[in-house]
Amino acid sequence: MKKIARIFVIMFVSIIAIGVSVYANTASISLSTNNTQIEANSTMTVAVVASGSGQIRGGEFNVSISSSDFEIVSVTGAGSFSLSGSGGHYLAYNMSGGAAPSGSSIAVITIRAKAGTQAGATGTLNVTGSGIVIQGDEATTVPAGSSSKTFTVKAKASSIPKPVTGGNKTTQNNDEKNKAAEEKSKAAEEKNKANADLVSLTSEVASIPFNKDKLEYTINVDKTVGTLGLKALAKNSKAKVTITGDENFKIGNNIITIKVVSEDGKTTKVYTITVVKSKYGSGALSSLKIDKFKMSPNFDPSDLSYKVTIDGASEATKLELKYTATNPDAKVAVEGNEDFVVGKNIVTITVTEPDGKVTVYKIEVIKEVPALEKLNNISKKNTTIWLTIVIILSVLVVGEAVYIVIKKIKENKEEK
Repeated sequence: MKKIARIFVIMFVSIIAIGVSVYANTASISLSTNNTQIEANSTMTVAVVASGSGQIRGGEFNVSISSSDFEIVSVTGAGSFSLSGSGGHYLAYNMSGGAAPSGSSIAVITIRAKAGTQAGATGTLNVTGSGIVIQGDEATTVPAGSSSKTFTVKAKASSIPKPVTGGNKTTQNNDEKNKAAEEKSKAAEEKNKANADLVSLTSEVASIPFNKDKLEYTINVDKTVGTLGLKALAKNSKAKVTITGDENFKIGNNIITIKVVSEDGKTTKVYTITVVKSKYGSGALSSLKIDKFKMSPNFDPSDLSYKVTIDGASEATKLELKYTATNPDAKVAVEGNEDFVVGKNIVTITVTEPDGKVTVYKIEVIKEVPALEKLNNISKKNTTIWLTIVIILSVLVVGEAVYIVIKKIKENKEEK
């Protein structure tokens, strides 16, 4: 018996472990390139690939290179992904809000072997994933640091620069390409420094339909809200973001400004949110009571469904409702509160705000069968049962009598 019990325990633990492994989100980040050889004073691109148990919405990662013979020229977004950050720390995100398949490139790193690098010199390019955003039933950020990989770059034997005569057109073309790449990289860096866009603007208490190009928003809140709890993220992590006015809201209009100053200080962008605070609470009704009968659950302005039971001994055909609208200018209409029948009845209280907003409270009224009717029903059921028993017994008695008569007739025939 002990061995059998031990086997069942092992099987149970194994099933749990398998279930956990199936449903746990996983992620990894890696580097990919078609070539690991690079000439001195030349550049090469390396893709940052994000993989996971679902589609990829973005990721946060760090990039570094271990050798002084090499340098990182630029880090840019890949495919549908945009990139923010600098100084080795980057955030890739999908501006469309969509997701890409697992194994997609989220960024491209351009590296260069410095001029004068000797043949055989090596440098190690490292990427470490702080987190990959996996799209499942909902977006989940999964750590990917333990899955980072190292990519090694080696210099070709031809990487040692050779003296060049004025007539070497190949070298001139390479120099021109390198110069163009440097200028393009520099232009991208300058553009990022001048960027003052936000990539996200969220609130702890309200939904904000954010778009980086939309600068003005209006949010309605009830009298209990004193702050939106805003969080703003700039595309360039070195840009300065200042939020003003997100506290101590008064009744009426409140102005919040989110000021973004670019890294180079030359660009300023101001997002504005007008918060309209109501002088009323969050629910359409501030109170709701019912005389004589208990309502379940107890009234809560945000709870729209309730239940009431009317005892069979009661002759009530309606509820004595007492309610107060939160907004005194709101219109309240009650339907279904009359001529209750035995069983389920639905009473609705519809509150229409001056701005057109409609809230419907529903009360399910269960009217039980009257006591006398219950007794009559029981009596009828008992009568039916006894009548059935009598009929069954009568059939059995008659059947037995017939059997005896037939048997007697057969015996008389045999005697003759």
